[in-house]
Amino acid sequence: MSNYIARGWQKFGWIIIVGIVLLGGMGWYWYSQNNATPDQIIVTPPPALSDSTQVTVTHSSARGVYDYTDAPQHIGEMAQVRGMVVNVYTSKTGTVFLDFCTQYKTCPFSAVIFGDDAAKFPSGITRYQNKIVIASGTIQTYNGQAEMIISNPDQIHVTS
Repeated sequence: MSNYIARGWQKFGWIIIVGIVLLGGMGWYWYSQNNATPDQIIVTPPPALSDSTQVTVTHSSARGVYDYTDAPQHIGEMAQVRGMVVNVYTSKTGTVFLDFCTQYKTCPFSAVIFGDDAAKFPSGITRYQNKIVIASGTIQTYNGQAEMIISNPDQIHVTS
């Protein structure tokens, strides 16, 4: 009996292995095409309201929206940081600092706009003062403090 099974495996074993590999690959492909990541919901609007274009809605906490006080724990992450800008300061070199604390030296986070990029903000940078904003970008460190370089107006949005 075992000799019969061995001869059968030699003849047809490769077919079984190829079948398993193909089914596994097809299963992975189907899963990747039909399952949104945990932070996404795919919405298809009704035809009466649009041209049935798919829209991906992202839940903000899954993408990393952090309070400015939590930013130092997320150095190196591409994230969004939320907080109230209490001061907008422009240095002599034209670098703009969006301060989220009254004492910027001890503040856990600040957003920085270099002078060359400041001209990209047509409505002015001071409009962010006393507003709650969400800044998007990579959280990095400078002199031991968390900061985010803002080089484009699309990286910062006023929420209130």
